[in-house]
Amino acid sequence: MPSKTPVSVLIEASPPDRFEDVVARLRAAGLDVEQVLEEAGVVLGQAAPDCLPALTAVRGATVEVQRSFQLGPPDSDVQ
Repeated sequence: MPSKTPVSVLIEASPPDRFEDVVARLRAAGLDVEQVLEEAGVVLGQAAPDCLPALTAVRGATVEVQRSFQLGPPDSDVQ
């Protein structure tokens, strides 16, 4: 089973009572919700890579895959 991809979702819910409806549709599309920041309109979570198209299709939500990187140690040759 492939590992899950961390995503952040901006919810464009207007009126505000639609926020929970959009979160419910994201969950149904495969998002494992980790944190809900309702006042900021953001949901953080993880999803399997094959669920990403379904997540991006949820109306009222903008899905962005979180990227990460790691720096080498300070004494390494390449910085």
